[in-house]
Amino acid sequence: MKAATLAILAATAVSALAGAAKPQADGVRVDIDPERNILTLHFSFHPDAYKLKSNNELKLTPLIVGGDSTFTFAPIVICGRNRRIMHERGMRVADSDAMAVSATSHSEEHYSASTPLRPWFGNSTISITATEKGCCDRSEGTTEEAIAIISTEPEIVIGDDFYVLPEVAADEKYNEICGSAFIDFPVNRTEIHDDYRRNSIELARIIATIDTVKSNPDASITDITIKGYASPEGSYANNERLAIGRTKALTEYVRARHGSEGTRFHTAYEPEDWEGLRLAVEASDLPDKDDILAAIDTPSADLDRKEQNLRRSFPRSYAIMLDSIYPSLRHSDYTVRYKIRQYSDPEEIKRVFATTPANLSLHELMVLAGMYELGSEAYGNVIMTAVRMHPDNETLNMNAAAYALNNGDHASARYFLSRCADNGRTALMRARLERTGKPQLTVTYPDKKQ
Repeated sequence: MKAATLAILAATAVSALAGAAKPQADGVRVDIDPERNILTLHFSFHPDAYKLKSNNELKLTPLIVGGDSTFTFAPIVICGRNRRIMHERGMRVADSDAMAVSATSHSEEHYSASTPLRPWFGNSTISITATEKGCCDRSEGTTEEAIAIISTEPEIVIGDDFYVLPEVAADEKYNEICGSAFIDFPVNRTEIHDDYRRNSIELARIIATIDTVKSNPDASITDITIKGYASPEGSYANNERLAIGRTKALTEYVRARHGSEGTRFHTAYEPEDWEGLRLAVEASDLPDKDDILAAIDTPSADLDRKEQNLRRSFPRSYAIMLDSIYPSLRHSDYTVRYKIRQYSDPEEIKRVFATTPANLSLHELMVLAGMYELGSEAYGNVIMTAVRMHPDNETLNMNAAAYALNNGDHASARYFLSRCADNGRTALMRARLERTGKPQLTVTYPDKKQ
């Protein structure tokens, strides 16, 4: 920068006459406010330092020059004694926007002026021209001094080195599909009647989930888990019996219709779904729900007594809960876990990605990403799909942030960066985000002016 500064000074310094006064500026400061889009120039000077003759005046004009463009600030006019009197008597016309001072002033004067930022300011020089006039407006010369240089900060480039694919070994692939069904049983009974109330619809929901997996030629079901829940009304012992019996009945129903060799069945049960009750009450508009929640949250080893306390303490709300909340607590959650075969042919991976990307492992997705040019649209499509499927993978989040940033999606870039640890790459991406939409200008001052 020092060599560039000397070159600019050599190009801008002009001396028309040997005796012309040279601009003198102390404490030069250029403030750039990108939020307000304003540049402000400050400096100070001593009028009596110019030693002007009584009939002379010196016009100091700060200006910004960049290429073929020039912006001129309001000038300063320093007048000798006789010249000042002539201006006061109207014998000379002064610049209306000028800062006028007397050449005999011994005080330090301060100059400050602002202008909106312009695009070409990023490669410009701030100078002061000094034009001196003598008796009869005879020119005694013009000089110019550069006092500041404005440059544009280099753009932060998010290049190919920001796209670092995670190294993932090929491994067996398992997926799961989960759901809930609300099977109705006759009071205190555990056998399933598929034509009882809405059972045909609820049972069909479970079977449809299983059929979805079985229809995938690349998938094989390995495990089916069913967990039954009962609502808290009645005795805990009876609810436990019902939860166990009903879970077993549903498991046998599914096994009989869709069991296959190699499929493992697992069962679990929750005799009373107090957690589900709490969530439902919290989401309700029951008038005394805060008190009900406090009663639910009160630790108790005797759940029968807790349930009786609810019934006795909140009779009106309990009736509503019994009718509108308790039925939803009698549900069966099911999970179908299945294995997907591995794909080794890149073209096959590409075809699977176009139809059922969930069948691909992270390793296979990275094989596919490696087939495309870094940062390309096809590459970004794979990365964005992969990060949705594996949201905790930090390397994927960094890739996704770089891709989003390079494509102007700053909101997504911020989100993905929030999931990344601090390192050199993420720091640069955050800096790039901070610069978005703001002029990034730096100011340097010639050595002799600092």
